[in-house]
Amino acid sequence: MKIISFVKQGIIAILLSVITISTASATIIWDYSPDTTGANGGATWLNFSSGQNFAELVTFATGGTITGMDIYSNKDRDKINDSVTIKIFANNGGTPGALITSLTEIISIIDTTGASSVANVTRKFASLTNPYTYSAGSFWIGMSGIRNIGQMTLDTNFPGNSQIAHFIGSSFQGEVSLGDMAFRLHSVARNVPEPAPLALLGFGLLGIAVLRRRKA
Repeated sequence: MKIISFVKQGIIAILLSVITISTASATIIWDYSPDTTGANGGATWLNFSSGQNFAELVTFATGGTITGMDIYSNKDRDKINDSVTIKIFANNGGTPGALITSLTEIISIIDTTGASSVANVTRKFASLTNPYTYSAGSFWIGMSGIRNIGQMTLDTNFPGNSQIAHFIGSSFQGEVSLGDMAFRLHSVARNVPEPAPLALLGFGLLGIAVLRRRKA
């Protein structure tokens, strides 16, 4: 009975270790925020899902997943739970191509993260209900509001080509020299131990339990 008790304690310890060691953390995978780029805040443009809105070209060397998106705009556009539309377009030789997906989400966070260097500007964050999985390569992405949530552009220290894709609804109108779109993309990194280290950890914990019992 004592041996069975030790084994049970060991199994519980292993399970707790797995829960503790397996972590999930937010990761910024694209950062065109004012603080990171050192850019001054340009104008905040009208940004409606059904009207004028914008997108920026992003390029990744490897595939991944987008779980959330920030845009930056004037603080008078702040409203938690506002609906937003995140549109993703294929890349067609350096200009937006076909619409890949259009996602309706809500603004869940408003703060000054990434915009502490610019007065009267806040970050609007929306989490993707269904994360978008992409392959290595390029695509265009933008976030707009059901009502106007604004879109800040970066007018110095351009991280890109100082241009932004202009849309009316989902219809591409051309690229305009307003500066690069101020935004960030998030993913989630999960660090899960390999089976072999977990097994060693489990046996180690089990051994500690046995030694403590013998010492007692």
